[in-house]
Amino acid sequence: LSPFFIPTSRKRCPSLFILHSVLPPRVKTEKMFVAFLAGAIASVFLFRAPIGPLLAVSLIAKGADIRFVGFGRSFDLISADESPTNDSAEFKEMTQAFESKKSLSVLSHNLWCHYLQAWYTPSPKKRLDGFLKRLKEEDIDVVFVQELFLFRLGPLAHSGHFEYLARGMRDLGYRFFTDPRPSLPFVGQNSGLCVFSRMPFTSPPSPHSFGVTGELVCTKGFEVVRVAPPCLAGDLHLVTTHMDSKQRPRGVREAQARQIMEQAVSKALGPETAGHVVVAGDFNVCARRTKDQGQGYDSLKKGLSPLIPLYDAPADVMSPTRRPATKFWQRGKSKAKAGTIDHAFVSPSLRAPHARPPSVVDWRCGDGTIVSDHLGLLFHLELASGAH
Repeated sequence: LSPFFIPTSRKRCPSLFILHSVLPPRVKTEKMFVAFLAGAIASVFLFRAPIGPLLAVSLIAKGADIRFVGFGRSFDLISADESPTNDSAEFKEMTQAFESKKSLSVLSHNLWCHYLQAWYTPSPKKRLDGFLKRLKEEDIDVVFVQELFLFRLGPLAHSGHFEYLARGMRDLGYRFFTDPRPSLPFVGQNSGLCVFSRMPFTSPPSPHSFGVTGELVCTKGFEVVRVAPPCLAGDLHLVTTHMDSKQRPRGVREAQARQIMEQAVSKALGPETAGHVVVAGDFNVCARRTKDQGQGYDSLKKGLSPLIPLYDAPADVMSPTRRPATKFWQRGKSKAKAGTIDHAFVSPSLRAPHARPPSVVDWRCGDGTIVSDHLGLLFHLELASGAH
C-alpha cells in the first residue's frame, strides 16, 4: 500500500492504468479495486497538500466498507438472539418445534470470503446472495461456515461480509449464531468460523484458537456450540474448524487435531456429560490420495479417533469438495487435482443408523457463478429413534 500513501510522481500513473487494463473484467468492477485506484490517483495529484493522503485513505475506506473501531478488543457488531435458559418456557417451546422432525440437518460450507483474495474472486456479496437463496430452498437446521472472515488493521476493521450474511440468516430463521470477534487479532483476519442455528444454544459458544499454527494472516481454530435436540439423550456438541492450509511447521494439522480432541471432543464424550459430537469443516487434508497417497487423511482419522468419518469412500468414487481451478491463472488445471478436504466426523453414538452419509452440494448463483471455491457437505442426524 505504500505507493498510495508516500509522496510519488505522476510518472507512476500510467502503470496503474496498464494494471487496470490487463486485469480480468470482473476485477475492474470490484468496489475495492476502484476505491484503491481512486485513492492512488488522489494521492498522486494531491500529495503536496496535507489533505492528499487523508483523502486517499477516506476514498479507500469508503469504497471498501472499512470503518473505524478504535483500539479496544471489541466493537459493535450485529449480534444473535440470546439463547433462553434450558428450564425456561421459551426454550421448551423452541425445542418442541423439532420434536416432529425425524432428523437434524447440518450443512458445512467454506464461503471463500477472504479479504486478501477478494481481488480475483467473484463478488462476495453476489455469492452470499446466492448462498442465502439456495439455503432458503432447503430445510437445514444448523449451518457451519468457514472463511467468513473479519479483517482488522489496528483501529480499522472490515466486517461487511459477516454482517451481510448474518442479517440474511436471521431473516431465514437462524436466530442463534456465534460471535466472530474473540478470534480477531489487532492486525489480520479472525478464524472465519461461524455456526448458525435454528435451535437455541444450551451454553455460551466456546471459540478456540490453535496453539500450533503456521498461518500468518488468519487466526485458525475451532468453534464449539451445544444444542439439545429432542429425542436425543444428552447434548449435541457441534464443532466447526478450519485447519492450516500448509504443513508448516511439520505435524501442524496433527497437533490441531489433538487440540480439538482434548478441548472439545474428550470433554463432550466424558462420563459426566454423556454427549454426542459432530466435528465438520475445512480440514485442508485430502481424502482422495492425490498428494500424499492418503497419509495425511489416515493420520487425521487416527488423530480424531474414536470419531468416525461420515464422508469416507474409496478415492476413485469420492467427489471432490474443493474446485480445481478457481484462480484465473490456474485455468486448464487437471480435475484430478481437485481435493476432498472438507469432512464431517461424528461420535460412535451418532453413527448408523443415526447419521446418514453426507451429500456434496454444488450451489451456484442464478447466472451460474459459483458460491465458493469449495462445495458444501450436507448430512442428516436421525432423531426419530434417539441415540443413547
